[in-house]
Amino acid sequence: MMSKRRPGEGNIKPDAVPSHSLLLPLLTQTDTLPYEHFHIDPRGPINGLVPGINAPFLGEMDHKMMQAMSKPLNPSHTLTANNGRFSKLIYLNEPTRNQALSGNLAQELNVELDKATNAVYSKLTVLTAAQSGLT
Repeated sequence: MMSKRRPGEGNIKPDAVPSHSLLLPLLTQTDTLPYEHFHIDPRGPINGLVPGINAPFLGEMDHKMMQAMSKPLNPSHTLTANNGRFSKLIYLNEPTRNQALSGNLAQELNVELDKATNAVYSKLTVLTAAQSGLT
């Protein structure tokens, strides 16, 4: 079932493996139907690779996606974090101040670093700047 097929390329043949599963009727309702059915081209983007659409998400090595999927830790979204399998990434996102810490941000960062380092001893905690600046 898992292949390198892009959406809209090729057809799924549900009769290839005999089964009484309810999955086979669902497989026939895929994006492999022609343009006339959807009135749009159902294939994915061809310019560049989009993780999750036509490129795999590489896990913690994929820094852009790790940052894109991070959740905010404070109301102003100046601290965001993403828990990976082996590491917890904390992003400092203060581009207007060139990533300089204000008193409030330093206090919030202190609390989050304490939480991250006290919770799990075997996980690496990485503090990084979310955007380039004078870091």
